[in-house]
Formats: sequence, structure tokens, C-alpha cells
Amino acid sequence: MAYALEYMVGKWSAIVVNIGLIISLLGAFLGWTLICSELSYSGGKGGAFLKFFTEENKNGAPKNALLVTNVITQLFLIWAFFSKSSYQILYDIASSAVLVPYFFCALYSLKVTITKETYDIGDNKRIRDMAISGLSVIYAAGLNYMLLLTILFYLKHQRLSDVLQLLLF
Repeated sequence: MAYALEYMVGKWSAIVVNIGLIISLLGAFLGWTLICSELSYSGGKGGAFLKFFTEENKNGAPKNALLVTNVITQLFLIWAFFSKSSYQILYDIASSAVLVPYFFCALYSLKVTITKETYDIGDNKRIRDMAISGLSVIYAAGLNYMLLLTILFYLKHQRLSDVLQLLLF
């Protein structure tokens, strides 16, 4: 857009558009940095994340949450820079992560159908429908990503000692 305006109006318009683009990118970067660090900080305060994320600096900013989220972001950016298909992999993981709650809903529906809670006796159509919904979610997300994300969701909701005990024993 800057070059099109430069051609039509003059060099000053390209400079204005480029300055606006830089300000917009810096604002977006700041916003995403704050959102990511705030999520891990709040999670640490609520007990879903490690207490490590709740440590603050002298100004009250969550220093460990900022450090960890920015280091992880930089690692992903470096990985994306050097990998040819990294964008597609990240896109697939993000798309699959959206489907995990639907997968668990389908599993719960299947469980309720099998245990015959809230269903009429002899209603076999519901079992078929629940099996189809579960399989469709697995198909839509892909089995590899679904298993990976199920493990990640499980690990997220477990205490660190429980996870270590599961891995070591």
C-alpha cells in the first residue's frame, strides 16, 4: 500500500504508511505479550499454573511470566524462520486445539449413552450418533494432533508432582 500511495501521491505518503505500520506492529506485539504473560500470571495465582509465574518485580510486573512467554515466543519465531513448513504445523496444531473440547463433549455424550443416563431403554440410535460424532471429531482434528493435544490438556490440569509420578512410575 505504501508503494502504491508513493506512486500516486508522493514519497511522503509512503513514509506515513510505513510509520503507521510500525506503530501498529509494535502495538500488536505489546498487546500479545501482555495477554500471554497475564494468562500465565493469572493461572499461577489461581493454581492452574506453577506459582513460579506469580513472582513480581519491584514495579509489580509478573517477571517470570513475561520471561517465559517471551522466550517461548522467540523460540517459535526462530523455529518458524528456519523451518519450511512450520507455519502449516502451527496452524494445524492451533486448529486441532479448538476441536479438543468438542472431542471431550462427544466422549461424555458417548459415556452418558453407554451408561443409559437420561436416555430411554432400547434407544440404539443415540449410541450410533455418539460414536459417529466422536469419530468425526477425531477425523477433523487428525488422530496425531488429537492425541498430542489430549496429552497436553491432561498435563495442564495435573499438578507437577502427579505428572512426574505418572512419567517415572
